[in-house]
Amino acid sequence: RLAYIFVSVDDPSDEAEVDAAREKAQRLRNEIASGRDFREVAVAESDASNALEGGDMGWRAEGQLPSLVAPVVPELPVGQPSEVLENNSGFHLVMVMDKRGGEQQQLIQQHRVRHILVRPSEATTDSQAETMIRDLYQQLQNGAS
Repeated sequence: RLAYIFVSVDDPSDEAEVDAAREKAQRLRNEIASGRDFREVAVAESDASNALEGGDMGWRAEGQLPSLVAPVVPELPVGQPSEVLENNSGFHLVMVMDKRGGEQQQLIQQHRVRHILVRPSEATTDSQAETMIRDLYQQLQNGAS
């Protein structure tokens, strides 16, 4: 079972933006390596679409891993964050949350998809949108459907 954190870069040609995103990803990795919960960091900091699910990517077969993380995941111990991985869209951290399958330890892909999008608009500021999504997340954590 994999979990994932993404720090996006909107303009890869902007060195300051790339450097800031790289520093943020490295800071998050250091916090996780020092004991901060990966899922908590994903919810609070990740730009990935699965952030509110703690970055959960589900069970994955080794052959079905995204190409960026495929070389890293097989050797990554359970519960240890990867080094910061980089591509044109930003910076990535992955963690193997659990393995199953006995001696062969194969990850099996499963899909569970939920999506709520709250965008800032003329009527909603960034802060209001963030507050709305955090309130929705808390309601879901408390059992609302």
